[in-house]
Amino acid sequence: MVSDNTMDECIQKEVLTEILKRERMTIMSFILSEFDEKAYAEVIREDGYEDDLEKSTKDKAFLESLYQEFDLT
Repeated sequence: MVSDNTMDECIQKEVLTEILKRERMTIMSFILSEFDEKAYAEVIREDGYEDDLEKSTKDKAFLESLYQEFDLT
């Protein structure tokens, strides 16, 4: 298993050795836990919507200021 081999390699290279030895099962459990792709996609979609909404609000305010500055209607 890739994750297990990666942890072994880290231990051999003395990278986070004590934590990996002590918490190996917890780490493996975390790595192998079910990934909720639908929930992840929803979060990404919501973030994108919020970013677009914020940008469009700023763009609209900027355009309105230009219209007022140059007396355009």
